[in-house]
Amino acid sequence: MIGIVGVGNLLLKDDGVGIHVINRLRKLSLPLGDVELVDGGTASFSLPVHRYKKLIIIDAVKSPHHPPATILQFDKSRILRGNIEGVFSSHDITLFDYLALLEMIGDAPEDVLLIGVVPKEFDTPDTTLTPEVEKALYEVIKIVFKKIEEWSKNNNQSKTY
Repeated sequence: MIGIVGVGNLLLKDDGVGIHVINRLRKLSLPLGDVELVDGGTASFSLPVHRYKKLIIIDAVKSPHHPPATILQFDKSRILRGNIEGVFSSHDITLFDYLALLEMIGDAPEDVLLIGVVPKEFDTPDTTLTPEVEKALYEVIKIVFKKIEEWSKNNNQSKTY
């Protein structure tokens, strides 16, 4: 099963980008096959990510090296290395930490993709995204569908004899 987890705080402007993506995907009502959409909020350690064979995480990621609305992608090996290229989550306990813990005990998903969006405003109380980050949502959704298609294709090919 593929899990798509949106992480963030909807009450703090662009920090809620991951949740906004999940809400948009739900509104599309497209048949996504063996895919589960999860509103992860800010509760990294309580997320059941170990249930998924493949995992896509969408979150706001701070980066002093990238302008707002930049979309960054990191695979599992890069995530497990920790603080990636100066990129870090705005949450106290990150999914990076959680995935590292699951990896240590042998319970991590086999494939992980982190799609990070650099926020413009992440500490302003507001439930809307800035226009720049709002515009980036469509590209994030395209990346999600492309990754689902890639993983599904690879999964079907591995079952061919």
